[in-house]
Amino acid sequence: MLCKLQICKCFKLNCKFSLSGVTVYPQNNNGISNYSRGVLNDDIGNSNYIITSTTRTPAKQVDVMYNNISKYGVNAQKELYGTYGDQVIDMYPNKPLMLSKVNSVGPSRVSKHCGNPRIINVIDISPNSIRNRPAFERRVRADSRVSRFYTPPADPAYHLEIPQPQ
Repeated sequence: MLCKLQICKCFKLNCKFSLSGVTVYPQNNNGISNYSRGVLNDDIGNSNYIITSTTRTPAKQVDVMYNNISKYGVNAQKELYGTYGDQVIDMYPNKPLMLSKVNSVGPSRVSKHCGNPRIINVIDISPNSIRNRPAFERRVRADSRVSRFYTPPADPAYHLEIPQPQ
């Protein structure tokens, strides 16, 4: 059962909505379907958690990759991304070249975050916002509606890929 959406304010940032304690910042609420909200509600329950990223533009994807390379290093990011993402990483630190590479190889080949949200919802959740991480990880791994699930330390966030019913 989905909870009602509510307007909220979180810390000093204006939030777009709260879903059963879920905080989704305005820039991060793109493309979260009711179906995916149901999956999250089933896997996390009524606990508070923070969605940090969903659908991204190619430019936003480059910003995320650039910041993560700066923070975690090239090798860590090459372990996270596939062949196409590695080609983008090879253009670091030149952001315009990184963006050009994303667009030339195809944004959704670099990251599912750049895919069509009507086909797949990709959702990153702050690990620090999950109270019982082991239980959450068990529930997500057992949930057949989640096609791919990355956890820290391999990914800085909990990364869920949820194919949408057609």
